[in-house]
Amino acid sequence: MGRKRPQHSLKMRELYKLGRLKIYHRKEDFTEETKRKISNSLRGRIPWNKGLKGIKTGPKKGFIPWLKGKHLSEETKKKISEARKGKGKREVPLKVIGWRLQKWSKDIILRDKRCMVCGSLKDLEGHHLSPKSLFPERMYDIKNGICLCRICHKKTETYGNRLDLKMKL
Repeated sequence: MGRKRPQHSLKMRELYKLGRLKIYHRKEDFTEETKRKISNSLRGRIPWNKGLKGIKTGPKKGFIPWLKGKHLSEETKKKISEARKGKGKREVPLKVIGWRLQKWSKDIILRDKRCMVCGSLKDLEGHHLSPKSLFPERMYDIKNGICLCRICHKKTETYGNRLDLKMKL
């Protein structure tokens, strides 16, 4: 059920609720004397980022990769190659039709210029009147689309991958 709080923590919470304890959050909450004390305590302190320029990335100075200068046998090269398979760039793109759908959607938005349900001008998307999964031949047909805002588009029964059972039959 959680961690038990220490007694002093409970006592401080009680005092805060009663209004006897004030927690300082902003510069305006501090008295002039407290501001002066904080200022004096920070004098001479060197900031952690003094002299640093920008964000440092990459290997540290003097770092040498474990493979540098080593001659590997053909067997070892094959093992490394097998271990790396499936990582990095894909040989076959996942969706070849992606750019055509984007162009189709832009054409629909340029044609209608507003949501056809609520009239909104923000977050416009192209919506297929006939679902792509049931009518793939009409996927890129401009007459098969209307412009909807994202909110109205999510309310449709064919948004994303969900299809109404009536549409399937």
